[in-house]
Amino acid sequence: MKKIFVCLVCCLSYAFMLAAEKDTNKFGKVSEEEVKMSSFAEDTSAVAVVLYEKGSSYYQVNNDNLQVCFDVYAKIKILKPAGADCANIKIRYEDYGPNSRETVQSIDGYSYNYVGGKVEKTRLSKEYIFTENIKEKVFQKKITLPNVKAGTLIEYKYTIVSDFEGSIRSWRFQREIPVCQSIYDVLIPEYFSFNVNTRGYCPMENIREPENQTLLLNGGPLLCTSQHIFLKAKNLPALKKDKFVAYMNDYITSVSFEISGVQIPGAVYKSFAYTWKDVEKQLMDDSDFGGNLKKSGLLKEEVKAIKDSKMTNVEKIQALYDLVKSKVKWNEKTSIYNASLKKALKDGVGNSADMNFILINILKDAGFDAYPIVMSSKSEGRLPRANPSINSINYFVVGLDVDDNKYFMDVSRKNAPINVLDDEYLVDMARSFRGVESNLSDWVDLSHINSSLERNVSLIKFENDKMMVEVSSMKTNQLAYDFREQYKKYKNRDEWIESLQNKYGVNIDSYEINGLDSINKPIVEKFTFNKAASLADSKLYVNLLTLFQEKSNPFTADKRELPVELSYPRIVKNAISILVPNGFAVEEMPKSEKVAINDKDALYSYLVQSAGESIQLVSSLTFNQTIYPTTEYVNLKDFWSHIVAKNNEQVVLKKMNL
Repeated sequence: MKKIFVCLVCCLSYAFMLAAEKDTNKFGKVSEEEVKMSSFAEDTSAVAVVLYEKGSSYYQVNNDNLQVCFDVYAKIKILKPAGADCANIKIRYEDYGPNSRETVQSIDGYSYNYVGGKVEKTRLSKEYIFTENIKEKVFQKKITLPNVKAGTLIEYKYTIVSDFEGSIRSWRFQREIPVCQSIYDVLIPEYFSFNVNTRGYCPMENIREPENQTLLLNGGPLLCTSQHIFLKAKNLPALKKDKFVAYMNDYITSVSFEISGVQIPGAVYKSFAYTWKDVEKQLMDDSDFGGNLKKSGLLKEEVKAIKDSKMTNVEKIQALYDLVKSKVKWNEKTSIYNASLKKALKDGVGNSADMNFILINILKDAGFDAYPIVMSSKSEGRLPRANPSINSINYFVVGLDVDDNKYFMDVSRKNAPINVLDDEYLVDMARSFRGVESNLSDWVDLSHINSSLERNVSLIKFENDKMMVEVSSMKTNQLAYDFREQYKKYKNRDEWIESLQNKYGVNIDSYEINGLDSINKPIVEKFTFNKAASLADSKLYVNLLTLFQEKSNPFTADKRELPVELSYPRIVKNAISILVPNGFAVEEMPKSEKVAINDKDALYSYLVQSAGESIQLVSSLTFNQTIYPTTEYVNLKDFWSHIVAKNNEQVVLKKMNL
């Protein structure tokens, strides 16, 4: 953002004293009780706890340039060895040159240990402060506080001075460890208007009141009324990893600021109230984004051959998709910008933007209307629909409409076919950019771009007091992608088979897999195993869902603060046949059952019948909905309980008296 004030000297009468209570937390002054503290009663599993943390944002003037200062102070108790990582602090900042940079200043810190009946204090030295270049114009200060172990109390502070006067830093009140108290204090001159966005489920004190400031504008004093925003949260629980929460950032107790307008005395009000069309135009006008959507002529001869071929449209799209994969390998870096598409093609390696830009361009050259679909990845939270911002966009994939069908592609992922995306980008709120004037740009739900199926077929028979099991398992779409991503983490086939044996608690006799390297085909596993039959008092006890069952309910709490978020819709089907051994008859068999959430949000069916010398079971678990709000939690918990109870039921075969 260009400088808004060019001749402004500001004298701020700004004191960070709390109105309600005196703030006794000061850098360099800690109590002996804090240093001797050895546990945290509210969360005995905590590896560390934030005793106090405060951020302060305010404006200052330096050489007639208005700047935003961001002060941070934190005091953290390390309780267990794993908590020592809290002593590694990373501070990210940007530098675009004079008058357009952020600088990190006044870094300081101490480590406190209780040794020999007294407090031992170690100060942070310069040798533990490092600077690294993350990417172009973006840097990071890395700080490592010394002499840290279980029992250490650490404190640190720093200031970021920013030339970007229209940008106030956001603040997270919650961390991966418990937080006793977190404060954010902000003072905004009346000439700036910001949208203040708070989120999270933890209660927060929120005080907003006017505060006088004296400004020297064009050599004369000017009394203005600024907005003082004081936010405080106490006793915040640690953010626990939850496999059923995809957008954790959306639920972290936090606050962010988005500039909406500037009114300079004597000048016309300037609005920064963006729409998503404004964001699209700004990105399309950026040579590193929009400019890369106009690179015609890449892979010219190969594209022409595909375009002129007699292939169907779908076959041409597939051929172009495969062409990019064959020419450029992903360097495992993600971005929405790139430096040179030609360089990526020449070097044979590039980031996600390089590869997807190339795909869009060659699709266009082949006559297809391809376009980018921008998003915020799941780990960063959803795009702020009501507060458009370029800064919230960190990824894009490729969209394409042809023959009344929609196609979605991310060519950077080796194991992802068309219409399959990595879980991180299966977001429910993405935005297509199809041209500001076209009126075609719109919101896109990528969480439902396909339905994934897992089908398991098993045959169970008995020989010499052993249960012999033959299994065939097929996975499609996202489930197949997830399988391939998991499989590649293992060194070899034997290590993978060993993991299956540990998972199922059996010894696998034979194993084969098909479709591993053919990403457009399903994954098909076939394996056999045997285990001792469960025989007691002349009765055989058989659980039909020996492998593919939910053995316990993942939802045990009486209530839940966060929604349940699944990655994508899926169907899991099981077909099991059991051959009743000679001399045995069915004594007891589970009953068939069907349960559902809201008729079709989630469905489970369990159908079993005896037919001659065999028993047939067909079960199906379907999740059509990916997000279940907290109001549906009890229903979901009960639904899962039904599944677990039914899956644990057994067939009882009784030996007949001959």
